Amino acid sequence: MSCLIIAGAVACGAVLPAVLEIRLAVKHTGVNDVEREIARALPAGSSEADIVRYLDSTGLPHYLFTSDDDSNLREHNVPRGAHILGSHIDQDDSLVWYSEGQILIRFVLSDDRRLERVIVYERSYGPFD
Repeated sequence: MSCLIIAGAVACGAVLPAVLEIRLAVKHTGVNDVEREIARALPAGSSEADIVRYLDSTGLPHYLFTSDDDSNLREHNVPRGAHILGSHIDQDDSLVWYSEGQILIRFVLSDDRRLERVIVYERSYGPFD
C-alpha cells in the first residue's frame, strides 16, 4: 500500500487523490524535485491566488513577507522590498539523528502580484546550530 505524509497527515490507499500525488512533502524530497513540481504546476505569470490554492491543495503553509526579511534572497538578486509568498517543507533525516532542516520555497511576485520566479533552497540545522 502506498502512503504519503503531507503536513503531518498520512494518506494511504491504492488510489490517492491527484493532489496527494504531489511528492513535495515526502521525506528526503530534494530541492530539484520541488523545483520541477512547482514549474509543472505554476507557470510564470500565475496569480497569487493560484499559488495559494496550489499550496493549500498540497497542505503546505504559506505566508507573505518582503524580500527585506530574508537575506538569502539577496544572493538570488531579488530586489529589496519585493513581495514574497513563502512556504516550506519540514524535513528530518531519520538516518542521521542530529540532522533536520527545511526546504524553503520563495515565490517572487511582481507588483501586480503575479509569479515572476520561484527560488527553492535548503536550510539544515542540528543540535549545535
